[in-house]
Amino acid sequence: MMKPKFKVGQTVQLSTNGLGRTTRGTSYEIISIRPANDDEFQYVIKSPTEAYQRCVREGLLAT
Repeated sequence: MMKPKFKVGQTVQLSTNGLGRTTRGTSYEIISIRPANDDEFQYVIKSPTEAYQRCVREGLLAT
């Protein structure tokens, strides 16, 4: 059984916003973990500087 790489409450960096643009310098907190889809977990993340949450694949996150 696969295990998520990151934990709820952990601070991570988003390596890309899906459009090829990096979001360097912005930290995100993992709010929740969604089940693996295509062998990759998805995470709901939130930055304190943004009013919304994002759902991203595990491969787009780094510590």
